[in-house]
Amino acid sequence: MATAAEAGAADPEILGRQLAVLYEVATALAASSNDAEALTDAWRAAETLLGAAPKTAPGVSAGVDGVDRRSGGAPVSEVGS
Repeated sequence: MATAAEAGAADPEILGRQLAVLYEVATALAASSNDAEALTDAWRAAETLLGAAPKTAPGVSAGVDGVDRRSGGAPVSEVGS
């Protein structure tokens, strides 16, 4: 989920789960088919997911931990105070 939060996803928990599913399936497919191309395909799909995911509102970049990534790590409640 950290990757999804860092990407500014409006709902990093959902995007994080989607990326985790993609990783798990690609890893299993690559292992069962003995073909690493599944990992390359998953990487491209992950880039698409990250690019298409709704972003947080302008000025709001807090991750699931409530830390504003653009403020040097200040808690959201302290940003703009």
